[in-house]
Amino acid sequence: KMYLGENGGGSGAESMMYDVTLTVNKLDLEEETLNGKEEFNFDSGTTDTYFTNGLSDEFRRVWREVTKREYTNDEVELSDAELRKLPTVFLQMIPHKGGVGNEFVADDPRAAPGLAGKVYVGLPNNVLFAIPP
Repeated sequence: KMYLGENGGGSGAESMMYDVTLTVNKLDLEEETLNGKEEFNFDSGTTDTYFTNGLSDEFRRVWREVTKREYTNDEVELSDAELRKLPTVFLQMIPHKGGVGNEFVADDPRAAPGLAGKVYVGLPNNVLFAIPP
């Protein structure tokens, strides 16, 4: 799953946990579209991060909805305040072996920092990976 955190979305997955004012927008994507046929959804082997082409339309739609501006790969001019308000991208990932054997057990699955319980209680031991603005 993929989410965009509004108004900067904090600096990491923990911010999703502790910032009660954070609005998170889930992208409407099938798992196969998100992962691509190679079964991965990002490549960060350089200073650039690339997502699969199948994400483009939905990512751009939600980006426009959240930021009120078109997403572009071109250079843009932003103030520091505008830059800090760009969305944080959150990726929900299944841990090694599906998280089986290392489950975090809590009375409230939304209380585990860095895990997905806050956005998807059905798989609370999934990992949240944050890409801040």
